[in-house]
Amino acid sequence: MSQNVSPYELHHIDILDKDNYSTWKIRINFVLKKEKVWSIVDGSKPKPIAPTEACATPLPSTRLRSLVDREDRNMFAQQILINGVRNYFLHHITRSNTTKVGWDEL
Repeated sequence: MSQNVSPYELHHIDILDKDNYSTWKIRINFVLKKEKVWSIVDGSKPKPIAPTEACATPLPSTRLRSLVDREDRNMFAQQILINGVRNYFLHHITRSNTTKVGWDEL
């Protein structure tokens, strides 16, 4: 995806309003899959377990990259959803720290 074009401009998605949920859901589902973040939204890619402070063993770099990558993808998915809804739907997405819960709330 181009860094200067939002998924909504690229895919011509209407903003979620009170009367277009069924068509918006189909279109936004496509965008989330196209942007490779659907597995974050539907919960099929669970968050890797982060190390605890009590853990004395350093986290392997591949696992650390996995945590960072997943968090980046979660934030991107949340951004897509936040930019795709009217203001009165924002609380469903923003009151949770995971995109899946926000999606389920919608």
